[in-house]
Amino acid sequence: MKKLSVGIGCVVGCLLMTAAINANAADEKQRVALQAQTFAVNMTKTIKDAKHLREVYFDNGHNSGGADVIVDSDISDVVDMSAAELAALITLIEQLENFVNNAAVAQGDYGSTLSKAYYARK
Repeated sequence: MKKLSVGIGCVVGCLLMTAAINANAADEKQRVALQAQTFAVNMTKTIKDAKHLREVYFDNGHNSGGADVIVDSDISDVVDMSAAELAALITLIEQLENFVNNAAVAQGDYGSTLSKAYYARK
């Protein structure tokens, strides 16, 4: 009889452990869903901000050939980035917009562009 009670104790313990694992799995699933939703919110805000930045860049003629082109000396006091690197970042923004709007995206070294911009703050 003692063996049976130990066996039942193991079964109950295993069932409790399985319930805890399932609860943890449910918690993890909820965390994943919340993190994915947070990512979507942050990405949407970032895309909207980026679109506005691109519009300001072109509307104010800061692009190459524009009326008020940004040159290295215009930005060198605030960022360790050249005007060409800034233009590459604007191109990345355009391609990000293309991506989310299901338009063709040009191939480019966008990871390098982001990395340079990330570390460019003085």
